[in-house]
Amino acid sequence: MQHLPVPVPPVPDSIFDAGNSAFDRAHTLRQQEIRRQHRRGIPGVIAAAGLGYLLALLIPVTPANPGLLAAVLILGLPAAVAHRAYRTGPEVRRLRDDAGGELITACLLNPLTQHGWYLLHDRRTEADSNLNHVCLLPDGTAAFYIASQTFTNRRSVVRLDGDTLCCGGRVCGSTVTGIKREARYLSTALGVPVTPVIAVHGATVPGGRIRGEGITIVSAALLVPELTSVLHRTVPAAADQLTRRAATALPRHTR
Repeated sequence: MQHLPVPVPPVPDSIFDAGNSAFDRAHTLRQQEIRRQHRRGIPGVIAAAGLGYLLALLIPVTPANPGLLAAVLILGLPAAVAHRAYRTGPEVRRLRDDAGGELITACLLNPLTQHGWYLLHDRRTEADSNLNHVCLLPDGTAAFYIASQTFTNRRSVVRLDGDTLCCGGRVCGSTVTGIKREARYLSTALGVPVTPVIAVHGATVPGGRIRGEGITIVSAALLVPELTSVLHRTVPAAADQLTRRAATALPRHTR
């Protein structure tokens, strides 16, 4: 009797898959920054070391001053110049913050896997853009698209003006429109309705959530309660089909 092979379910994403594309972009940009900073940084450090050495020669060594001040000049002056010359740029810092926010979101979502949810992190589209988090419901009939948004100013307040996301003085012009577009792409690729949600880290969301036209913005702490408030039942066969479809349609980010 011939036995048919049993289909192997797709390997679930690890929480450490989240944010990889942002981390990689930050690393690439930082390497480019360093190459540019070398042009001024290396000559500046050499000049500072020479100046520190010359100044150290002018300081007499006495029992009260056993060369410590000279050592500070020789070592500290070049270090101060290097610190100033090799500062990390704002775009690299933003990407690192975004990657960290995505990793935190993945950790918050991870307990859902114990209840039949399937999670995909940092997946690519045909246009080579990145989808932060895709959450497939246990009944296989719908999905959520979660976009992590990280703000470093914890005193700032998030607001939604039409399709424009604002936080304090920062205006994220195309964020909401882009997330809605990615949700529509997901819906077409998966063949099920996809609800877009923005999970906010750092800043304050008034009341914990803002409901806009076709999108919901929630504080990251309320993300899981927001998702599980949707009534659903567990249908393993349908969930398995949707999982396989997602794993095929949404390739992993390759490093």
